[in-house]
Amino acid sequence: MALYDPEAAGNAAQYLRLDPVALMEVRSAPFDGKTSVWIPYSETGYTQGTLISESEGKKVVKRDVDGKEKEFKEAEGRLD
Repeated sequence: MALYDPEAAGNAAQYLRLDPVALMEVRSAPFDGKTSVWIPYSETGYTQGTLISESEGKKVVKRDVDGKEKEFKEAEGRLD
């Protein structure tokens, strides 16, 4: 399937292709890789969060979805 061939994607083409302006906005959005984390979330599986603090194997993360803070224990390099 060609990059901009809407006929190859059929009815889904309008959802699979973004116009160049929207695509540029998505690609140039600021991202802080040092504090951004993915955490478990019951409604969607995982959600994006922001690392607030970490000490003694515990990390406090603020969920971007609803703004609630949650504490996680660090076990073997991952958040539990």
